[in-house]
Amino acid sequence: MNSKGHLVNPSFGNNSIIYNPNHANRDAISLDALHIMHDNPVYEDLYNDYIESAKNNAAIYETASDEFGI
Repeated sequence: MNSKGHLVNPSFGNNSIIYNPNHANRDAISLDALHIMHDNPVYEDLYNDYIESAKNNAAIYETASDEFGI
C-alpha cells in the first residue's frame, strides 16, 4: 500500500495478480492467472492442447467456447 492506503502493484508492468485471501481461494487465483498468461509459450501449448481436446467433447467444447470464444 502506498501512503494513501491504495494497493500498489509490486511488479508494475509485469503480469501479476493482487487478491484478497479472504475472498479468493487457490482455484480462483489460478483461473485469474489463465487470463494473463497468453504470452507465455508453455501456457500457449497447454491452451492449444485443451482446445483440441475440447473439440472432441461436446460439454467441454460448450464451456470452452463460452470462456475462450472458440
